[in-house]
Amino acid sequence: ARVAVPPNSVIKAADRIFSPMLDRCILNSIQNRVLNNLRVILLPPLISGEIRLNEAEKQLEAALA
Repeated sequence: ARVAVPPNSVIKAADRIFSPMLDRCILNSIQNRVLNNLRVILLPPLISGEIRLNEAEKQLEAALA
């Protein structure tokens, strides 16, 4: 079977365009996972009154620093 392969110039141009998008998708996925974990950790104590909002904000800032 034959496979069409674009010229190197087209491959390089596509890489320049799509590589930053892929990098951003990966970064967004990592940030989403971190934020979800923080929500899982902080939400129950906030709802129960175990910690106050300003304490949670300090923990969030420390985790994201």
